[in-house]
Amino acid sequence: MALPASGPISGSQIGTELGVSSPYSLHHMSLSASFSTPDAMSDFYSYFANFQLSISCDGTTNALACDLGMACTAYTNVITPVNGTVFYDSSALTTIYDFSGYSNIFIKFSSYDNLTGTYKARIDSISSAINNTPTSC
Repeated sequence: MALPASGPISGSQIGTELGVSSPYSLHHMSLSASFSTPDAMSDFYSYFANFQLSISCDGTTNALACDLGMACTAYTNVITPVNGTVFYDSSALTTIYDFSGYSNIFIKFSSYDNLTGTYKARIDSISSAINNTPTSC
């Protein structure tokens, strides 16, 4: 959800949007959002976070997704995809990632930070939404 376009914005609101916890540092949050210095709370007016994930784009119709390669990029508006998370094809988060041509597709994706692991999940090919809970690979 985007931050307000005007008025006061708190560090906790920005932290929630970015998926970070307290203590809130304006400088670190600005770096996370890829803003240039000097740091300003007003930079976050109308800001919404999007997270880039590496995903498998060839798909499989069985649960062997953990064996897939991850040659494609998708975007989400949540730091940790869960049941119902939709994948988009750009950071604008306007067009869903095209999984058409597959049914009961399983994909593999790496965590947003690319450090905490890889996961597999079943994707609805029409909505590009995770329709089960991601499982660690």
